[in-house]
Amino acid sequence: MIQLELFGNELVEIIDKYSNTRYILRKNTVRKLEIKQIRQSKTDSIFSLVKDQNTYLLEHKNAKIEVAFRKVIDKIAKLKLKKNISCTLIDNKLNLKIDNQTQAEIEKLGNYSAPLS
Repeated sequence: MIQLELFGNELVEIIDKYSNTRYILRKNTVRKLEIKQIRQSKTDSIFSLVKDQNTYLLEHKNAKIEVAFRKVIDKIAKLKLKKNISCTLIDNKLNLKIDNQTQAEIEKLGNYSAPLS
């Protein structure tokens, strides 16, 4: 188990006594930014879908909210965001909720570890 605190701006070397493997650790700020942008793009696409579905439900009286709800849930699952985003139905309207605690934990990632023999 490697502690996240070891990932800093400086290179850190760890040696596993049992396997005699060296690990070089450091924070990868470029990858962390890329991951954040990708996650934001995914979140924006889900918000856009919810907005479109809510507009469609208002304009089409025969439209079923269950179908719109399922589309949003499927999109959340497809983008692998079930841990941070949930969809609820309130007053025949789709609403999204973002779990900020899970989001903060995910943002701690973006580190680099390379084993060396």
